[in-house]
Amino acid sequence: MRRFISLLAFAGALVFASPAAAHAPSADSTSSCVTDKGWTIEWSVGNDYKDDAVKKSITAVDQDGNDVAISGPLAAEGTIFKAHSDKHPEDQVKGTSTVGKDVSSVTLTVILY
Repeated sequence: MRRFISLLAFAGALVFASPAAAHAPSADSTSSCVTDKGWTIEWSVGNDYKDDAVKKSITAVDQDGNDVAISGPLAAEGTIFKAHSDKHPEDQVKGTSTVGKDVSSVTLTVILY
């Protein structure tokens, strides 16, 4: 079974911020091999802007639109994404999702401000 991980990144800005202050998250992922129980996705999200950013929302859905749980620091409220962490994997915020073997793709959507 082929598995696909789709990463969608949307920029978010504070209500009073100018368009030049928008943050664009960068996202990457790796996945494990499919087992009888399913497979695991390790998410890694960074911030390409010159200032730190705060998570507004992060969601993951499978190919049928069902919510996929995210665990780890990526799921925590008020998570801070360090400035320029898009180029420094060690500074990126990590998370994990585990899905059943019937899931063929997962899409991650990230909004920072």
